[in-house]
Amino acid sequence: MGPQSQRRNTLAKRTAKLKGSAGYRNKKKRIAKAGDQLTLTGEVAFDVLRHCNVCIKRRLGKKELHRAHHKLCPNNRRTRGITSNTTLESNKYSKKWKKHFAAPLKQSEKLHSSNVTPRWQSSNPCQQSVPEQPQQQWIVAKPPIEPNFIYIPHTTATMFPTNQMPLPGFQWMPPQPTHQQQEMCLLTLPRMPPQPTHQQQEMCLLTLPRMPPQPTQQQMYSANTVTNGGFCCNKYFFWYISHNRKGRPPHEHQCLDRIQYKRDMRLGQETNSSI
Repeated sequence: MGPQSQRRNTLAKRTAKLKGSAGYRNKKKRIAKAGDQLTLTGEVAFDVLRHCNVCIKRRLGKKELHRAHHKLCPNNRRTRGITSNTTLESNKYSKKWKKHFAAPLKQSEKLHSSNVTPRWQSSNPCQQSVPEQPQQQWIVAKPPIEPNFIYIPHTTATMFPTNQMPLPGFQWMPPQPTHQQQEMCLLTLPRMPPQPTHQQQEMCLLTLPRMPPQPTQQQMYSANTVTNGGFCCNKYFFWYISHNRKGRPPHEHQCLDRIQYKRDMRLGQETNSSI
C-alpha cells in the first residue's frame, strides 16, 4: 500500500470515528434555544450569523478564515445554501409580488374590480369603478412642401384631434426636405467674408513699416578701427597686445588707452541694456 492510499485509509477511519461520537451528533443537532427558528422536523434552522464561521469573523471585523463558507450558508458559491429550485422560484416570486403590492396605486387602478375582492365589492355596491378617459392627443396639420420652395413653418396652424382622422392608428409625420432643397438652403446661408490670398498677404507685409536698416558686421568693425601709419587695426589693438602671456592686464604705463577702453565698454553695456 502506497503512502497516499495509507493516508486516505487513515482519514476515512478518522472521519467515521468522528461521526460516530456523541459530540458530533450533539453539534449537528443544535440544541434549540428561546427565539430560535425551527424547521418542520423540529430542528434548529441554520443561522448565518451563528453557524457560519466565516460570516461570524466578517461581522466581528476580524481576519477572515481562508476557507469556504458553511455549506448551508447562502454566501457559499458552490452550494448556495443547498436550496432547491422550488425554493428559489418561490423566493423570486415573493420578492416580485412584495414589490408590486408595496408600490402605491395609480389613479386608474383605484376602485377597480381587479384590485378589490368580490366580498368588498358586494358589500360596497355603490362604489363603481370609473375607467380613466384617454387623453386627447393633438397634432398640427402642415401644408405640403412644394418642390421649388423651402418650407418655413408659420406661427398659425390648424389643429384637430387624432380621433377624427380618417385613418385610425396612422401617425402623420411632416414631410422632410429633399437633398436638393437642403443644398439650396445651405446656399442661402450667410457666408464668411472673403479671406485675402497668399499674394495679398505678401503685399500687405511689404507695406508695413519696417525697422531702420541695421549696420552690417563689416560696418560695425570699421567704425571701431583707426589708421596707424597705413595699418588698419582696432583702436583697442594696442591694449590687447600689451597684455602679458598669462592674460593679466598690464600696468598703467604699459597701456595708456585702458581707461578709455573701460569707459567705452561701460557705455556699450548701457546701450545694449536700454535696447
